[in-house]
Amino acid sequence: MPMNAILTKQIRSGLEERGWSVRELERKAGLKERAVLSILQGKSKHPRIDTLVKIANALDTSVSSLIGEKKSISSNVDLDSLVFDLVLDFIRWSRDSGNRFPTTLSDADCEYIADAITTYLFGPTGDVRELHQILDESHDRAARVSSRRTR
Repeated sequence: MPMNAILTKQIRSGLEERGWSVRELERKAGLKERAVLSILQGKSKHPRIDTLVKIANALDTSVSSLIGEKKSISSNVDLDSLVFDLVLDFIRWSRDSGNRFPTTLSDADCEYIADAITTYLFGPTGDVRELHQILDESHDRAARVSSRRTR
């Protein structure tokens, strides 16, 4: 079953168990009107992690349960793709807000970092030193690009 179908099923189940409307869940989760509805209707194909966390908290469950995470997540391609998208969104947000990542990172750099983090999370080695090396290289490259732009 695709991740979005599982997510939709879990949200609907949580609503039914509590006797809540979609709007009531949005309110309790502190989300904008139609945020949950767009997920349920399939309009929001890759909801942001903070949205999933708010929904999970309101439904007193975990994000893992909402998305139907299996014990062996490395074989779950949909989860791999979701994590990449979530990490990429976070990196772009951090870059655009000047928070944690240099504002000079290009979209390609953001994708490279997201890919490195996703590979680390789902890859065979799981060696955190490898992730740090990849991130350091990307940061160094972004700093070189930044210094060339300011000359």
